[in-house]
Amino acid sequence: LKHALEKAPKLKLHNLCLVLSEGLSKCETDFEKREFGMKALEAYSYKDDSDMEKYLLCKSDVGKYYRNLIFRDNSIMLKNIIWNPLVSTPIHGHNSRGCWVIVTKGQLVEKVFTREDGKPTVVETRILSEGEITYNHNAIGFHSMNNDSKTTPAVTLHVYHPPYDTTAIMKESGEIFQGALSYYSKYTKLEEASATGGV
Repeated sequence: LKHALEKAPKLKLHNLCLVLSEGLSKCETDFEKREFGMKALEAYSYKDDSDMEKYLLCKSDVGKYYRNLIFRDNSIMLKNIIWNPLVSTPIHGHNSRGCWVIVTKGQLVEKVFTREDGKPTVVETRILSEGEITYNHNAIGFHSMNNDSKTTPAVTLHVYHPPYDTTAIMKESGEIFQGALSYYSKYTKLEEASATGGV
């Protein structure tokens, strides 16, 4: 499947979901999963994917981001996040075996944290520009993502394997608690729940 992916044409959203769901479920190790997820997102034709447009739902609120659930089955969960200017996530982990993120518009800053003396400490800062992909796993550390721009929004596509409903959030004190996920929309239908609350 991996070799077929390398020879395949660029993937649109529907095929990306199918490839990721089947491929990640067949990978045996976390390393294989990481590499397969990266290859699949590298093959994603985000620049001309009209299928994504109906999922790009948000309000133009500075300081807020909006999550839209696109696809979910027993293997994977896909969502996009629309980042208005000057917005940041809390420091968080993922209750999954892997999280992949590709920036499809704009630029974000990712910070990776460990806990030293019981409090979060930044161990790496990454600038993620359009087309770049990042991977996170709880064994790597907790992370945060933010849009530092004062004027320009950003968009990201997120893949999680397997799906989950709560996420571990780390306070500045180092305390960790589980926060429930909420979405601005699910499968293009608006939700009543708050857009921001966990990641």
